[in-house]
Amino acid sequence: MASLWSKPFFSHPAHLLKDHLRDVGEASAHYVKSTRINNEALVKVAEIVGKTHDFGKYSAYFQRNLQGEKIEKKLRSHAPLSAIFTAWNVSRKFKDPFLTTVAYLCVLKHHGNLINFSETLNKFREFPPSPQSQLESIEENLPKISTELSEIGVQGIDEFITNIGEARNNIGQGLFHATRGTKTGWDEYFKTLILFSALIDADKKDAAKISKAQRRTLPQNIVDEYRKAVFRKQSTMDELRNELYESVMHFLEKLDVPPRIMTITAPTGSGKTLLSLSVALKLREQLIEQGVSPRIIYCLPFVNIIEQTNEVFSDVLRKGGCSINPEVLLKHHHLSIPVSEDEVPLHQALELQESWNSEIIVTTFVQLMHTLVGYRNSFLKKFHNMANAIIILDEVQTIPIEYWRLTRELFKNLTEKTSSHVILMTATQPLIFGEGEAVELVPHSPKYFEKLDRTHLRYNPEEMNIKDAAKLAQELWKRCQSLLVVVNTIQSSIELYENLRSMTGEIIRIGVDDEKLDDTNLPVIAYLSTNIIPKERKRRVELIKGLLREGKRKVLVVSTQVVEAGVDLDFDAVIRDIAPTDSINQVAGRCNRSGRLDKGEVHIINLRDEKGNPYATRVYSKEHVRISKKLLEEKREASEKDFLKMVREYFQKQAHYEGYCDSDESKSNIKSIVELNFDNLSEFSLIEDEPTEAIFVEYDPEAKEALMEFTKRLEEFRKAERGDDTFKKRAILRAARVKLEDYILNIRKQDCHQKETIQETTIRYLGEKYVEEMYDRETGYKRNTIHPAIW
Repeated sequence: MASLWSKPFFSHPAHLLKDHLRDVGEASAHYVKSTRINNEALVKVAEIVGKTHDFGKYSAYFQRNLQGEKIEKKLRSHAPLSAIFTAWNVSRKFKDPFLTTVAYLCVLKHHGNLINFSETLNKFREFPPSPQSQLESIEENLPKISTELSEIGVQGIDEFITNIGEARNNIGQGLFHATRGTKTGWDEYFKTLILFSALIDADKKDAAKISKAQRRTLPQNIVDEYRKAVFRKQSTMDELRNELYESVMHFLEKLDVPPRIMTITAPTGSGKTLLSLSVALKLREQLIEQGVSPRIIYCLPFVNIIEQTNEVFSDVLRKGGCSINPEVLLKHHHLSIPVSEDEVPLHQALELQESWNSEIIVTTFVQLMHTLVGYRNSFLKKFHNMANAIIILDEVQTIPIEYWRLTRELFKNLTEKTSSHVILMTATQPLIFGEGEAVELVPHSPKYFEKLDRTHLRYNPEEMNIKDAAKLAQELWKRCQSLLVVVNTIQSSIELYENLRSMTGEIIRIGVDDEKLDDTNLPVIAYLSTNIIPKERKRRVELIKGLLREGKRKVLVVSTQVVEAGVDLDFDAVIRDIAPTDSINQVAGRCNRSGRLDKGEVHIINLRDEKGNPYATRVYSKEHVRISKKLLEEKREASEKDFLKMVREYFQKQAHYEGYCDSDESKSNIKSIVELNFDNLSEFSLIEDEPTEAIFVEYDPEAKEALMEFTKRLEEFRKAERGDDTFKKRAILRAARVKLEDYILNIRKQDCHQKETIQETTIRYLGEKYVEEMYDRETGYKRNTIHPAIW
């Protein structure tokens, strides 16, 4: 028998359980109410769920474990009993089997991931309501517990404990009817996600003692003022940007009701980033007048673009008098650490980041889509803050075609059921929404493409090997100042770079000859791909950008697709290995981007390996490459004003071939969503990558220092006592882990030769002793070299 518990009940060290339950209940209800889903029952359920989610912690076994005594897991576990108590309370209040089941599921899994709705009954049957000893412990302390719960508005614990068998039977019947007889759909899916999100966000914030984030005001005209202050010098492209901007602002003013789904279709380099921010801020102001205060969620496909977009937004806000802190602007991806000018503690800033408690969030498609197609606890914490949001998808054409239908259904239902607004933005608008389903915000959009004639595209249908491509690049570089060559694989990019390096005479090679840049105006050759560690890759992009801007020397860059979108580089000419038409258009956007030349040249080639196989089909669908080739063969040469038509034709043919309305991937995920089969959603992955190994390269003294800091913080976290200190040490460890990413490569498993790993991680370790043998300062990781340690 468990003894009477004479001490206070705690939820976490130095955190009273009664206070925790009260605060989580109030916060959960507030979060659900803030979604404006107009469902008072769901708000009340959120309050009940929050106030009962840790009921099982009233067991003396949990309390003793919290104080350091080693207690058997089944005795200290609190979620199963808490879930039954929660379901009993919800059932008594609403007699609604669906709400009862969802409440049970949310509490049962509030420390884990959601499971299939249909499986909740099986989970309920798998274990008794609680080990008898747990119930006896609570019963022995019933007067004290009953008083505490009554003080926060939770009644009936005496009845629950006294009639636990009857309570269990009633709940079981409710779960049976809900999981076997309730027809579920998008409504039920979003209700489940909102309730779960509100609970886990409130729970984690309260446990970490994070105070409620304050909403901030953002001036709606801040972008207008920024443009006036910054863009004073006018070029042809500036004139087009101004015309486009004013046209959209005028169109926006005429709209009585903001459309739920919008598109912005405009050429590369036409200022879409600032334009979309301005649109979102003006829509936000309009919605605030209606009693809604939407967050702005700006989504991008690649992490490297997030950095520069975040810098632009920071500059706009700072010049507009706004303080930069996580409550105003945050960037969120798996490598980011929030930055604050107001000295917000790191652990608090991380909690705000992970739950998107900010006015403007700059994030990735992966964060967005894996939250919407949601089952994981870590992703769903922020879902409730997506309700009412203005969501911008930049470079939306990068969403794989097999997920077009899923994307369409997600955003149609999200905007209808949570009052959100979505803006799809690109120069190459994919056919995700049908005619009449989205409103184009750029009046007469095609005319802006027709006005531009910055580049001329030529297609060479003849097959080329690496040496042929190198000769073409050499000839083209002779008659232009700067040249970008983009190919499809790391292998072909390295081979091409090495061929060009041997053919170009006296040059400066970025990565080994950088010190010569100040002493001579020799031509520069540089290599870019994910085979280079991120820190060096970022440095090279900035260096190349500066060299191109100066225009004092010839520059040749060989790259993979890392320059395709969002990398603001401007070359005189571009060579691109065959690829899907939208990818070709993106790379063409790096040619004569600012319109400083009369015309830039874009050459499309067909690159083959030594066996005559195309490199393109190693990374793209054969059918996508075939469609692109066919379009190019029909028109061997094209001006920029023809690109829009070509891309639209490509998407039409692609969608027709793929039968995108019936794609298995979309159908399967939509079926899982409407049936609340969360286990099945665990198979969803927006980006299908082949298996890789993470390798840390001890590249320089800073890398060594970052590794020492990480191992030190890992050891501190491992030894930390439970309590506030744990949250702080976890945040510090996370920051140290992110610093490692500057030196981490993700290499295909078959190309990885490192065996040693960093302490208590799966990250492979390439120590400074072997860096020279295994890592080339120009082209990166040596995939064909066996690690000296295993010779």
